[in-house]
Amino acid sequence: MTQAVERLSTAAVTMTDALGNALELSPVESSGTRLVATGDRMRIGERGLLTARVHGDDLRPWVVGFEVESAAYHSDELALVTLRARSIRLDPQQRQADRTAMGGHARLIAYSCQNVVDGDVVEGSIVDVSDNGVAFMTRRLLRPGDRLSFAGRFFATVVEAEVRVARIAEVAGQLQVGCTFIAIEPAERAKLRAVTAVRRPGEAASFNMLQQLNAERAAREPDESGSRWRRLFRRSA
Repeated sequence: MTQAVERLSTAAVTMTDALGNALELSPVESSGTRLVATGDRMRIGERGLLTARVHGDDLRPWVVGFEVESAAYHSDELALVTLRARSIRLDPQQRQADRTAMGGHARLIAYSCQNVVDGDVVEGSIVDVSDNGVAFMTRRLLRPGDRLSFAGRFFATVVEAEVRVARIAEVAGQLQVGCTFIAIEPAERAKLRAVTAVRRPGEAASFNMLQQLNAERAAREPDESGSRWRRLFRRSA
C-alpha cells in the first residue's frame, strides 16, 4: 500500500468520491500511507472517502481507498488535504492482459511530461506488449504520470496509441518504462493483436513469422501499380 501511495504522489491524480464525482488533486508529499495534496477548495467540502487508480510494476490496475483526515485553507482557490490510504484491491473492471515479449522500435512524442519538453522525440527499444500497454528501454528521463504519443514499429507493422507512464525501473544504465494505453483506435489494437498472435505470451519474436505476417498484410492492400508484387518477389528471392 505504501508503494501505491508513493506512486500516486509523483504526478497529478484524479480521485473519485462515493457518488462517482471526480476530484483533481496535486500531490505535495507522501509518507507511508499518508498523502498530502492540494485541490479545489470549493469542491472538497465534506468528502470522507476517495478512491484512486494506480498501476503496479506488472501494469495491473489497482484501486486505493483513501480517508480524508483533514482539509485546511491553502489559498483562495485551494485547500491542503491530508489523506490516509485504508484499502487496496485489484480493479475489478479491468482484466490483466497477457504480456508478450516483443522486439521492436518505439518512437514517442512528449506532450505532458515532467522532464521532457512537449514535442520532443523519445526513442526506445520495445521489451514487451499487451492489450493494456507496452514496456520499452530508453535513455530519456521519463516519470510516472508522463503522457506521450506512441508509435511502435514491429518490422513493417506500425502501431500508434496514446500512453501514460505507469512505472520506471533502471536496468543496465537505461530506464525500462512501463506504459498503459490511455487511447488506442480499434484498428491499431487489431494490428497489435495480429503481431502478437503469432506465438504464445512470453515466447521470443520470430523473424520468419513476422515476415510472413507482413507479407499477408501487404497482400491484402490494394495495389494499382503492381509494386506490391515486386516487393514480395524481392523478399522471396
